[in-house]
Amino acid sequence: NLFEVSLAAGRFQVYDQSRRGEWKGFLSMFELMSRFKPERQGRKIAVISELINRQDNPNAPIDLLEMKVAMTRAGIDALFTVADFKSHVLALPDGVNWIAHEADSAAIHTRVLGYVSANDVVFVRGVEKSRLDKLVQALLAKGSSVKKLF
Repeated sequence: NLFEVSLAAGRFQVYDQSRRGEWKGFLSMFELMSRFKPERQGRKIAVISELINRQDNPNAPIDLLEMKVAMTRAGIDALFTVADFKSHVLALPDGVNWIAHEADSAAIHTRVLGYVSANDVVFVRGVEKSRLDKLVQALLAKGSSVKKLF
């Protein structure tokens, strides 16, 4: 889902895939992110969990180089990570602006909410157990109104 959140001075967008943590889905999100061009010097912000739930998918193939290439192409301006993301740290692009990591996603809410401003596009994706859906709810509540674009 893509939402537009109105603020007193401008608006920002939230791409919500907060309960979808499969590997190919992350690749797709980063491909989509590479095509977004935020307005008026807005930033592309990614908030993500580990790239795959290894507990549920112990034999799933992981190609961190493939993910690194996708994340590099995405042009991430700021990155926030939660849960077990640190197990996939080798997928990070060189020089990425990694703002914060918290094991508990609730602990990162205040930092993300304070960071997001007008014209930003926030991409949220995570395995279900990361509970990033709560962050999406908080982002949507930050504005005076919300419009679902798709």
